[in-house]
Amino acid sequence: MAGKLKELVSTASCEICPADWYSDEGKDACKHCGDGSQVDGAKSVCNACAAGQFEDTNDHTCKECPAAWRSATGEAAC
Repeated sequence: MAGKLKELVSTASCEICPADWYSDEGKDACKHCGDGSQVDGAKSVCNACAAGQFEDTNDHTCKECPAAWRSATGEAAC
């Protein structure tokens, strides 16, 4: 299941990928989302932060830049 990794220790259950990590459908490992992006709700893909946003490293979500600050698409800071 996308967004989860399968435990390799003889179990059929899947574990949810940690914050800022995602997995492809059917894979048994999570991948790290790069700086300036956030994981979608299903933890199956990374999306670059839009222009005018940055990645908040506390919760790994895209937030609006403060007034008078700017960023390009996929930037980790304003």
